[in-house]
Amino acid sequence: KGKHIRLYGEVNPWVLLADGTIEEVESLEGRKAGISTQAELDKLSGLKTSERIDVYNSAVARKDGKIDFDSINVPDGTGTDLPPAFKQTKFASSYEARFNQTPSEMNTKVGFEGKRGESLATLKQPQDPKVKQKLDEAGIEGIHYKNAVPDLSPVAKGQVEIDHMLGGTGKNGGKARRANFAQADQKLADQLNSSPELARQFGMQPGAIKASDIKRYRTQNELTWHELNDVKTIQLVPSEINSTFGHLGGVGEINAGAFEPGGFANE
Repeated sequence: KGKHIRLYGEVNPWVLLADGTIEEVESLEGRKAGISTQAELDKLSGLKTSERIDVYNSAVARKDGKIDFDSINVPDGTGTDLPPAFKQTKFASSYEARFNQTPSEMNTKVGFEGKRGESLATLKQPQDPKVKQKLDEAGIEGIHYKNAVPDLSPVAKGQVEIDHMLGGTGKNGGKARRANFAQADQKLADQLNSSPELARQFGMQPGAIKASDIKRYRTQNELTWHELNDVKTIQLVPSEINSTFGHLGGVGEINAGAFEPGGFANE
């Protein structure tokens, strides 16, 4: 009790600290100490830091000082409120390819609180002030990953589905993204023209909003389009977030064969 919660086991020695972080330790008072199974670690890693602090406080209030894992509820991924990024269950890309695009242990800006590619990624110290500002504005501490895919929904300013997401590498990749962005600009313009309330959020008047207006807006506000792995959904997100929290997105899925015979996009 006090500084950390001790759970004694033979493997996977982790401890939950009072500030909600999880640390790995090799020994404590001569014994292996920590969260005793990978499943328990994954369960805690799936929570927000504030939620882990609540778990810690509940544990220290118990006589045995142990975490009641049965009382921890983590979304199972089947709810209707599941973000678009996590609804994707079939991929053209390999897990390894997606994993390799996530922030590595050597990344100086971002680190995972649990398993790489399967938990919350937060800023390392010293925190990048521009990225921290964007996270603070969204009221979040970091970006959640699942299946080595990030959920950028909390920082998204807009979301549309485009009809023909394109892929490519090198110069062709640049052309593909410009084409994808142009489609998304038009789709969002259509959304704003149909919704006075949404248009006001962008500081625009509905009725005559053009794709060029959206392009100008995202350039002025340092926003970019994030192509999701489902090769149709695209989200308007801060450029700093998109570049800091690495990922293999929709273009990568197309390059891996999403639209080829047998690919998930043709189902």
